[in-house]
Amino acid sequence: MVLQYNEEAERYNDLHCGECFKIKVNDKWKNVRIEMGSNWYVIDEDGFTCSCKKLEGSEIELN
Repeated sequence: MVLQYNEEAERYNDLHCGECFKIKVNDKWKNVRIEMGSNWYVIDEDGFTCSCKKLEGSEIELN
């Protein structure tokens, strides 16, 4: 499964704010949580944030 924006639901996949999942970035899996500020973003365990738009198409695993 890949991270993909759902125009109808106005969110990524069927994820809601605060949901945790794994995302593959630079061939490494990271545990992240999805959140919404002015835009959708993910935050990892170290507090690093990244826009979902930049990560769109990345492989994900739902918990």
